[in-house]
Amino acid sequence: MNQNLYLLMMSVLVVTVVLAYAGYRLSKQKAQQDYEQGESNIWTKHAPKIWLIWIFVCLVHFLLLLSLYLNS
Repeated sequence: MNQNLYLLMMSVLVVTVVLAYAGYRLSKQKAQQDYEQGESNIWTKHAPKIWLIWIFVCLVHFLLLLSLYLNS
């Protein structure tokens, strides 16, 4: 695999994980605020879990890219 392509893919992946973590933190904070105000709904209840799944998918993608890079 081309070194520049690998670096580009890894940087996009890192940015995606950082944004997903920020989304997780914001949705967790929003869910806590809604719970305190008694306005809990399904989206705010399950949004942090969805962001954690997204982070997990990104980390699996990172491991696949790393193994692809190390095998080439």
